[in-house]
Amino acid sequence: MSVVHYLDKPLYHAKGWMQLMGIVFILNGVFMALSLVGIILCWLPIWLGLTLMSAAKNIRVAAELDNQEYLYLALDKIGLFFKIHGILIIIGLVFAAIIGAAAALGVLGSVAMLSQGVQNMPQ
Repeated sequence: MSVVHYLDKPLYHAKGWMQLMGIVFILNGVFMALSLVGIILCWLPIWLGLTLMSAAKNIRVAAELDNQEYLYLALDKIGLFFKIHGILIIIGLVFAAIIGAAAALGVLGSVAMLSQGVQNMPQ
């Protein structure tokens, strides 16, 4: 068994899942494009889906031809997928923290205004 075949075996068995997830990401992007806000961001899941589909194709070719160049390309695409997805998760967490902080400040401001209103009520 060659080194390439040994290294690509786990990914070769997972290539079907990579293709499925690639299709899901692409469909997600297509459905996002149907909304006004989604049309701005729809390219991101489509890009992720195409990246996974390309990785799965390169893994298949690497296994069939026992070619280390295709194995390298597949691993590079998988790395790109995780980098893009990780950046998107970090951006999402930052936005969630900002929205959470704004909501907390809004609640605190409402409570402060209500407490002042109750104190100033005529008895």
